[in-house]
Amino acid sequence: MHDKSEHILVVDDEWESPIVGAVLRTLEQEGWKTSVINPQFSADIGHDFETETLYAIETIHPSGVLLDVRLGEYREDQFKGLEILHKIVEQYPHMPVLMLTQ
Repeated sequence: MHDKSEHILVVDDEWESPIVGAVLRTLEQEGWKTSVINPQFSADIGHDFETETLYAIETIHPSGVLLDVRLGEYREDQFKGLEILHKIVEQYPHMPVLMLTQ
């Protein structure tokens, strides 16, 4: 059993999708707190997700991260999640990360 104050950070550009919604509901029903990274969309969406994800890890101190592989609609964003994973592993080597894609 986990501490009810434990937190899961969700990083997915389709956070309003039924799949992500179901994951969030299940986590919350199990007693987890959840936070979703939802940057205001700009020309460099991948950079926004990276910046906000790393800031959230630093401030929220989540127990784990659910991270989408692809963030954004453009070809250059296709594997942005993997770039973010690399930064998380580099800066927070003990942070559990589960990669997902729809």
